Amino acid sequence: MSAPTSPATPTISRRAGWRIGYSVAIIVNLLVYCFINVWPGWESLDFVTPAAADVVPLVNISIGVAILVNVVYLVADGTRIKALGEMVSAAVTLVASVVVLSVFPFDFSAYAFPWELVTRVVLVIAVVGSAISVLVNLYRLVRGPVRKAATSPTP
Repeated sequence: MSAPTSPATPTISRRAGWRIGYSVAIIVNLLVYCFINVWPGWESLDFVTPAAADVVPLVNISIGVAILVNVVYLVADGTRIKALGEMVSAAVTLVASVVVLSVFPFDFSAYAFPWELVTRVVLVIAVVGSAISVLVNLYRLVRGPVRKAATSPTP
């Protein structure tokens, strides 16, 4: 008598998993765009100053580039294409983060918690991380795909 077998569990291929990830990134970026520009909109947040009008267009461009890059990845996501997309996206994020940090359109004086410090630290991390990402992806773009070295069996 044989043991009952369970149906094979469906597996998602690596490529399908990546496509799901790209789709989720597109959806999340669209939601962030809507949150900033539609509902509730950046103007409704009590800690955001009118100076945000100077940085919201750059933030929107950064979100738009992230969406565009992920749409491209849905079609083609080779090593060099991803390196170029990540580099461009990181460069735009770098510019937006530097401008937001320099304008700093936030007023947290009504709060006891040190939100200004936390926000500045997060923005500095975004600047540093974006700069590193630009350099790493420039290297990946120039170097191209990694090829595994052929190994010979040992005697």
